[in-house]
Amino acid sequence: MINLYKNNEKGLTLLEIIVAVFILTIVLSISYKVFNGITLAVKKQQIITDAQVNVNLINKYLNRDLENCKEVTKASSGDNYEYNIETPDNIVRYEVSIETKNNTGVYSVTRIQENTSDADNEVREEIISNQPLVQNNKEMKETPFKIEKQTDKSIYTVSIYYNESTQENQKDSDLNNKTYTFDVMSRIG
Repeated sequence: MINLYKNNEKGLTLLEIIVAVFILTIVLSISYKVFNGITLAVKKQQIITDAQVNVNLINKYLNRDLENCKEVTKASSGDNYEYNIETPDNIVRYEVSIETKNNTGVYSVTRIQENTSDADNEVREEIISNQPLVQNNKEMKETPFKIEKQTDKSIYTVSIYYNESTQENQKDSDLNNKTYTFDVMSRIG
């Protein structure tokens, strides 16, 4: 007799397909976790870099403004406040505005330089934009940017508070709360 059916084993069994899908699922889930971890690390580094750029700008401007200041006064209205720095040539204001964006408290600092000889001419520059607030410290949350004169000295201490968390559930963590402080000595007063 002639065998009409040849024994051809070119297909896959159901068990082989299930094992292949299982291995593929494991590889894809590991790849997703690695990619997600890299994405979070990049976001956190971006927040840290932005904060460092902001701090460097403030350090640059405040060193120049406070070295030549006669007097620093603070005025507030609601959640917003400003520091007026009077120098021999002009008045420089640092306006701090606090608001809520995407369920997160943020603050911005704008430097406004007014020329005393020409009151209509002013230079505005936003130095800090939408920086996350420290959430679980009342003083840091209410005054994220401070200029304080040390007693009986011509030294001003500048403090900047911020939160560098990228994840919503970690924004309240003390580990993510950062403080940058520096001193400037006034040559005039």
